[in-house]
Amino acid sequence: MKEKVLQTIREYGLLQPGQKVAVAVSGGPDSMALLYLLHELSSQLDVRLHVVHVNHQLRPQAAAEAVLVKKHAAMLGLPITVCKINVAAIQTRLKVSLEAAARHGRYRALQHVARRVGAHCIATGHHQDDCIETLLLRLLAGSGLDGLKGIPVRRTLGEGLAIIRPLYRVSRREIEHFCRDKGLQTAQDLTNLQPVYLRNRIRLQLLPFLEQKFGPSIRRTMARTAEILAADSALLTELTEQAYASV
Repeated sequence: MKEKVLQTIREYGLLQPGQKVAVAVSGGPDSMALLYLLHELSSQLDVRLHVVHVNHQLRPQAAAEAVLVKKHAAMLGLPITVCKINVAAIQTRLKVSLEAAARHGRYRALQHVARRVGAHCIATGHHQDDCIETLLLRLLAGSGLDGLKGIPVRRTLGEGLAIIRPLYRVSRREIEHFCRDKGLQTAQDLTNLQPVYLRNRIRLQLLPFLEQKFGPSIRRTMARTAEILAADSALLTELTEQAYASV
């Protein structure tokens, strides 16, 4: 798994020597695996890490999750910043769903901390299964090429800051296995086990059905499809920008 992450970082040029990385850590298995993998690779990659935890204040367990992340950061000897955001206020102001408000507030907080500590990028724990779920989510909703490409492995935010996803080619099963092997204490968001949101129904019902009917390789096939569509989208964007500049 470490080699897979290292290969992704090098293939996509996600990190450069001497850079500082703001690592978004919720306390769940995905972000915790990301934190420990980047810590193990930090000397080899010559990068410095700064842990960032965003407390959404939406669940009773939120305070305990913040303490858990602080504990892991201390064990690794890493600096950490914990932010609190008022999701309800954001939802009222933007007139969006609670989920959208939480995402908006989270990324604003991450960007603010990253710029304050001088980080060159924000690393998040999105992985291969997240990309597959996004592909299916947007396919069911009706989407074009830019939607079907899924979650990009790298996204530029401007002002020298980017979001990177080193776990882009790592499956949820591999992450869970990694956490078990390391004996990592992680937080569990029980709302992920409830088929209330469409994404959860895709994760809990649609994907297991597809695997049962078409075999476990269906996940790799869909992940590859998302990568191909992402490459097509990037090429079209590049050609469009070149054409626009010449007009």
